[in-house]
Amino acid sequence: KNIYTIPTGLELERFSVNNKNNELCQSLIEKYHLQNHFVLTFLGRIAPEKSFDKLLYNIKEMIKVNTNIKVMLVGGGPDLDNLKELTKKLHLEDYVIFTDKVNYDLVPAYFNAFNVIVSFSKTETQGLTIIEGLAASKPTICIEDDSFKAMIEPNYNGYLFKNDNEFKDYIFKLMNDKKLYKDMSTNARNSTYKYSKEVFASEVLKVYHKAIEKKSNSKKIED
Repeated sequence: KNIYTIPTGLELERFSVNNKNNELCQSLIEKYHLQNHFVLTFLGRIAPEKSFDKLLYNIKEMIKVNTNIKVMLVGGGPDLDNLKELTKKLHLEDYVIFTDKVNYDLVPAYFNAFNVIVSFSKTETQGLTIIEGLAASKPTICIEDDSFKAMIEPNYNGYLFKNDNEFKDYIFKLMNDKKLYKDMSTNARNSTYKYSKEVFASEVLKVYHKAIEKKSNSKKIED
């Protein structure tokens, strides 16, 4: 059988900095006290398989070096209460923010209020929120896993880390090098075109054309 894999097409322009709602973004920054902080985020389902506990343990170590870091987990899910308890246990209440579920119409504004998208999950399929984050010009740092390799180009639009030390090093690298962060932000946006709805439509049409051609050739052989 011929199998074609076509990434889901997204409305990337919704997340573009060119369409950024500055007033709404500023209100989120003020609401969650994000001023003068380097904000790491994940947006999606808050579930155990996403390994958010590993993120929290890393943040515990990182604030010993730099306290201008905050984490925001945007979304709801079955692991939310457990993570809130872990946050208290690690005394990270001033550094970790839980928003619970947010209206999808507000998602672009949330992305544009952050600095970096992060993920410790090894259970992703396509990872649509990662693509949306890239479309919002956010460098992305994910654990090295096959699900992220098609999206993340190391040293271009983000990093793939193998262990906790690499994760921390990459975060501090982006925090401390403004030019690198700016360049990688531009690259993040430029790397998402293949996930646009236009490319999706074009690729689907190609598959239909091939199927029609194959059917036509098959019919000629039968005749």
